[in-house]
Amino acid sequence: MEQTLDLIALERRAWRATFDDGLWDMALGLFLLALTAEKTLVHFPVAESVRMSIFVGLELAAILVVGAGKRLFTLPRIGHVKFNAKRRAKLGKVEIISALAVLLGAALWVGMEKSTGLSIYLQQAMPALWAVAALITFGLSAYLFEYRRLYFIGVLYAATVPLLRFLETLYSPVAASLVAFGVPALIILVMGEMAFVRFLRATPVPEEEA
Repeated sequence: MEQTLDLIALERRAWRATFDDGLWDMALGLFLLALTAEKTLVHFPVAESVRMSIFVGLELAAILVVGAGKRLFTLPRIGHVKFNAKRRAKLGKVEIISALAVLLGAALWVGMEKSTGLSIYLQQAMPALWAVAALITFGLSAYLFEYRRLYFIGVLYAATVPLLRFLETLYSPVAASLVAFGVPALIILVMGEMAFVRFLRATPVPEEEA
């Protein structure tokens, strides 16, 4: 019985370490930084191919942060863990939610880029739709993943488009884009870096692997 409890505690610790290492925070910050670059560079005489290269490069960097970071830093500290059926079911649900969120986010993003062809009512509703979609997606993911920082990250994502629309009435489009998207991106990146450093200090590599 005691051994079973130890295994359950170990699995819970490994599950939390999946997100406590801050790597997903940094990846989400880079994703938002990619959107920052796209929304900012569109106002400069930069070729679309260059903008897309920067956008894709930052997206790939986010994926690399998670993949390489897990392999080099997280796994040597917590090892490989096979999660139980309940947790695997959670992962499946989040994968479905994430896929739907990506599709919805892409549709809303294209809608914002092509807003001149939309009705005035849909243009006005776009910031609210973006915010609701972000809050629902990040909120459900945070609940299912037991990843509390994701609630705050969801709020930052949700605030970007409404804040952009507001700031565009006060400042230049470039300044509005940098503040509305860039500031939340930097906040998330700093959160991730702080969590990463804290994880490294609290979870040393076992002596036999050091």
